[in-house]
Amino acid sequence: MDTIFTDLRKVEHTLRQLTFIAEQIDEGVALIDLSGVISYINTPMARIHGYSSTEELAGKNISVFHTEEQMKTDVTAMIEEVKNRGQLSGPVEHLRSDGSLFATQTKMSLLKDGADEAVGLAVFVSDTTERKKREESFNNRIAELKEDNEKLKKEICEHRDFEASLITQSSEIIAAKDNLQQEKAECQNTIEQLKRQLEEKNVDIEQLTERLRGQINEYRRFEELAKESRDKLQQQIDKSAKELAFVDQQLQFSDSQTEQPETI
Repeated sequence: MDTIFTDLRKVEHTLRQLTFIAEQIDEGVALIDLSGVISYINTPMARIHGYSSTEELAGKNISVFHTEEQMKTDVTAMIEEVKNRGQLSGPVEHLRSDGSLFATQTKMSLLKDGADEAVGLAVFVSDTTERKKREESFNNRIAELKEDNEKLKKEICEHRDFEASLITQSSEIIAAKDNLQQEKAECQNTIEQLKRQLEEKNVDIEQLTERLRGQINEYRRFEELAKESRDKLQQQIDKSAKELAFVDQQLQFSDSQTEQPETI
């Protein structure tokens, strides 16, 4: 009998130690039977689910931490898999007391008695919300860095292309400068030739100008004579028109006399 009491005290001491350890860690820990009823839960497990104490969760089903849909699609299947494999872990969404969902990394281990019979499961839950945010932030930062790196590569390529373009343009400018200098020399020679030709043409122009002046004076005298002839011709036309009008009047008068009836 003393041995039994001694063994019980050892078991109780061990349980208190395990409970103490479970309360000190940040990870949520819960012990459930094979039907999912909670037999033990530590304070971190209650806290990350939005509960103020462990007492209000003791004796409840693990479904309190999940939606009906999660229980059907994820949790129940995970429990059955643990019964077969002995242990399983993975990302599982949990439900807080206020109805909000949060991301976790959940691990389940099968508990057995001395006869190697399954008696329940140990559930370990880590809130990965912050880690997920950090991962998303990290991934976003990596994406930004990749994008910046691609932009930098593009700018470097564009800069190299621009340098190559500048070198090409510089060579073209030098060649164009040489061509311009050659053209300038040719233009100067052409200008000298044109100056000489212009001086020669100026002499011819002066001679032509004198001839044109004489022709213009003759043309003006011709215009004056033509004007006098036009004036005389206009006077004759006016005179003939008057005479024709007079004759026309005489004819009309004669016709009117002819048309009068004879007196009986």
